[in-house]
Amino acid sequence: MSAEEREIRPHSPAGAPRADGAAGGLGAFRFYLAIQSSWFLAIGSHMVLFPYLVADRLDMSPQLVGLAQVSLMGPTLFLLLIGGVTADRVNTRRLLMWLHLLAMIPASGLALVIALGALSYPAIIVFGLCMGTLSAFTMPARDSMLTPLVTLSNSPLTIQRAVMLANMTQFASQLSGMIVASAATFVGVAPILIFQALAVGSGALWVLRTPPVPKIADAPRDGRPRSTLGDITDTLRLLLRSPSMTTVTATVFVSGILSIGSFLVAMPILVRDEYSGGTWRFATFSVCFWTGTLIAAITLSRIGRIGRPGRAMMLAMVSAASFSLILTQTMPFPVFCGLCLLWGMSAGVSMTMSRSLIQEAAPAAHRARLLSIYQLGFMGGAPVGALAMGPVVDAIGPHLAFLVPSLGMASVFLVLASRTDFWRLRLEDVTAERDRLWQAPA
Repeated sequence: MSAEEREIRPHSPAGAPRADGAAGGLGAFRFYLAIQSSWFLAIGSHMVLFPYLVADRLDMSPQLVGLAQVSLMGPTLFLLLIGGVTADRVNTRRLLMWLHLLAMIPASGLALVIALGALSYPAIIVFGLCMGTLSAFTMPARDSMLTPLVTLSNSPLTIQRAVMLANMTQFASQLSGMIVASAATFVGVAPILIFQALAVGSGALWVLRTPPVPKIADAPRDGRPRSTLGDITDTLRLLLRSPSMTTVTATVFVSGILSIGSFLVAMPILVRDEYSGGTWRFATFSVCFWTGTLIAAITLSRIGRIGRPGRAMMLAMVSAASFSLILTQTMPFPVFCGLCLLWGMSAGVSMTMSRSLIQEAAPAAHRARLLSIYQLGFMGGAPVGALAMGPVVDAIGPHLAFLVPSLGMASVFLVLASRTDFWRLRLEDVTAERDRLWQAPA
C-alpha cells in the first residue's frame, strides 16, 4: 500500500452507510460515473451543435470558426490551474454541485436566444466563454475525486481500470449526446439545448450521493497560508521532478495543437464545403470519431492492465498520423466517416493511457493541481491549434490542412523514441516514482 493510500483509507470504511445519504464503497464510484455521464452527455450535444451553428447556420469563415472554438476552450489556458488549486483547497462535492447547476445557465440562455430568432456570432462567443470557464473548474474537481473514491472502496478495482471505466462512460455519454443533437434536424436546436441544460443539471443530484472526499494536508513547513500562485509554482516544480508526468503533459499539449485544432476547424469546414453540411452530417462524423474512442476504451478495459502505457500512447500516435495523412485525399462521406472512426480509436488509446498515467503518478496532496496541468496540456493546446488551423485551411484547403497533424505527430513520435525512455516506461516505474515524490520534500 502506498503512502497516500494509508492517508486516505482510515477516513471511510469501505461500503459503510452514511448518515447524509451518500453511498460508500463501490456505490460511490458508480455515482462518480453518473456525474461524469451527466456532464459529457451535455458536452456531446454541444460538440455537434456548436460547430454546426458557427460553420453552417451562421456560415462563418475558417478563421472565425477557429476563434469561436477558442472562446470555448481558451479559458482553460487562464483558469484551469486556478481550478486545480481551488479543487485541492475547498469542499470538492459542494464546488462540483454548484458548477453543474451554473452550467445550466449558458445552454438555457442560448436556447432562448435561438427561440427568439436572435442567434448571432457574439451570442455564440458568450456561450463558449461561459462553458469554457465552468469547464476549467469542473474538470480538476471531478478528476480529483476518482482516485480517493476507488481507494476508499477496498475493491480489486485498480486506478488504471477505474480510469478506463471513467473514459468509457465519458465516450458513451458523448456519443449519446451527439445522437440526441442530430435530432435538431427534426425538432430544432433550442429543444436540444434545453435537454443539454437538464442533463448537466442532473449531475448536481449525483454529486450529493457521493461521500465527502478527504483532503490530504499539504501545509507549508513555515505554517503560513500558501498563496494560489505559490501552490501553482510548487505543483509545476513537482511536475518537472517527474519524468513520466512531464513527458505525458508535453505530449498531450503538442497533440492538442496538432490533432484537436484540425478536428475543431478543418473537420467542420470539410463537412460544410465538401459534404453539404447539415446537423446530421456534423453529428455523423462526430459520432463516428467518438464511437472509435469508446471502442478503444472498451478494448483496453477487457485487456486489463497495460504494463507499458507509454508504448501504447506512441503506437496510437503513429496510427493517428497515418489516418490524418489519408484525410488529405477526397473520398465519399462513408469512407470519411470510417477514417474518423479509426482516428477516434487511436485518440481513445492515447487519452485513456495518458490520463491513467497522471492518476497513477500524482501524489494525493497535489492530485487535482497535477490533473489540472495535464488537462491544461490537453485542452490548452486546442485553442492554439484552432487559431493556427484557420489560416492554414484558408490557404491550402481543409484536405491538405491534415498534413499538419500527420507530419507533426510523426515528428513527435520520433522525438519520443530517440530522446526519451517513454517507449520502455513500465507501470511499476510510474508508481515507484509517485512514492518517491510523496516522500521527498517539495
